[in-house]
Order: sequence, then C-alpha cells, then structure tokens
Amino acid sequence: MKEGIVIIGAGGHGKVIADAIVKAGQYNLLGFVDTKLPIGTTVFGDYKIIETQDNIASLINDSTKFIIGIGNNEVRSKIYTQFANSLAWATVNHPSAVIARDVKIGEGSVLLANAVVNASSTIGQFTIVDSGVIVDHECAIGSFSHLTIGTLVGSNSKLKSNLKTELGQIIKPFTEI
Repeated sequence: MKEGIVIIGAGGHGKVIADAIVKAGQYNLLGFVDTKLPIGTTVFGDYKIIETQDNIASLINDSTKFIIGIGNNEVRSKIYTQFANSLAWATVNHPSAVIARDVKIGEGSVLLANAVVNASSTIGQFTIVDSGVIVDHECAIGSFSHLTIGTLVGSNSKLKSNLKTELGQIIKPFTEI
C-alpha cells in the first residue's frame, strides 16, 4: 500500500504539486490543508481541503508524509520551522523530470514537469525546481530556493539558499550567487 501524502497550501503551486503526485503515482494524495479555505473545499480534481493548518497534528501517522505547496521561499521556510519536529516530509518528482542517477535531492523539494537536473548536482531541502528548468552538471542549489519556470543553470554553479530566480533566467557556468 502506498504512503499517503498531504499538501500544505492549496493555491496554484499546491495544485501543480498535486498534479505531479497524481501522475507519478508514488503516493496516495489524501488532500490539502490550508489557512484560509474551509474544510471540504474542492481544490484540484476531486481533492479537497481535509483539515485546517492549525489542526494538522490530527493527520500525523506513520504512513502519511507532507509536502509544502507554497511558492514563497520565506513562507515555506516558516512552515518547515513550525512543523520540523512533527511531520515526515516527502520529496516529489514529476514523472517527466529527468534526473541523473547521482543527483542528491533534499527532503521537501519538488522537481516539476520537464525539469532536468544533470550529473553530480545537488538540490537543497524544500527547494522548487519548476517546470522547464535545466540544472547542468555539478551544480549546487541551496535550500528553500525557487528556480522559476525556464531557468537555465550552467555547469558547476553554486546558488545560495533562499534564492528566487526570474522567469527564464540564464545563469552562466561557474557562477556563485
């Protein structure tokens, strides 16, 4: 039986993660928690708000993981800090993502549709590698970062934590930012 997964955050980014979860088939998507939408609100397909974020503890068990579906780096970091010691975190990879076999991906991170991460690269914790992003070989991407749609990261680059790139940004090889 597959582990269950709950998405924290029911906005646009949460929906994109839900799509990746459903298509990958690794987890059984249980639904969403949110701070604003009431329980029972339909968010994506048949998936609904199943609990408020304030009562997330009621969903904790040995067979449920959580993923933060919020694009804002600072908010994602705050949620992680709030629940760091109580929730089991998942990593989600869209089935169309191409990931080299020796890539290391930190917990809580998501690699979305058509993302490419090449050999000997590392992706930090709770980082978003958005649709169409290419991370070339031997790159290090910090935690709580967001590589936005279409970002191209040249080989041997090192990107700090909490970084947010611009749409389609090109980062030249051997860059440290």
